Amino acid sequence: MCTSVLYNKEGLAYFGRNLDLQFAMGNCVSVTPRNYPFEFKETDAIKSHAAMVGMAIIADGFPLYFERVNEFGVGVTGLNFSGFCEYNSEHVEGKVNLGSFELVPYLLSSPKSVADIKKLAANINIRAINVSDKYQASPLHWLCADKDSTVVIEQTKDGLHIYDNPVNVLTNQPEFPSQYYNFCNYQGLTAKYPNNRIAPAENLEIYGTGMGSNGLPGGLSSVERFVRADFTVANSMSKKTDEDCLWI
Repeated sequence: MCTSVLYNKEGLAYFGRNLDLQFAMGNCVSVTPRNYPFEFKETDAIKSHAAMVGMAIIADGFPLYFERVNEFGVGVTGLNFSGFCEYNSEHVEGKVNLGSFELVPYLLSSPKSVADIKKLAANINIRAINVSDKYQASPLHWLCADKDSTVVIEQTKDGLHIYDNPVNVLTNQPEFPSQYYNFCNYQGLTAKYPNNRIAPAENLEIYGTGMGSNGLPGGLSSVERFVRADFTVANSMSKKTDEDCLWI
């Protein structure tokens, strides 16, 4: 169960995710310095790139990043997308052919914004290849963020898709458009006190805070987490500094 968000309020931006797994995978904080050579299986190596940091497993000197941010403040995180993800079995001439595990370092090699990532991603073919016999390719989709916006990258049976993400949240299955339109069903919820629409002629009592969120899903499924995270990101309040946020 993975949930990733970009939280940007008052000129500050926080990009992160959780990684809820049933077992440890040996991932740790890993730093890739500038110009550490990235050797790809079907694409030319990158020997000049930005510095990056994130959580990764190191396999034969190659960082298998779960998520990372480059020195320009652009981040990418991969979330489980089983049942919908379908990588291409064919090498496509004229495209940048990458394994799913190679996508993140490629996307963060030089971009300084989400717009830069969209340009890079448009010519990518995500291949059905494994890291090694020990490390198999995971079925993933990706949330890419700068301080202002996010995009979702998914490769499904009908090809590669790059979606602008106005809600800045991603969980797991199903595809992003389905998640987004399901979220639109909850427009009646509010973080404020609710308006009495059920019986306007009656003076119904508002007896506690949070009543405007009645109907917000509380389960652990990816669809429910998507809605709940979107609601929280959209309605949370913060100030510019840690000191401003202190309750004294």
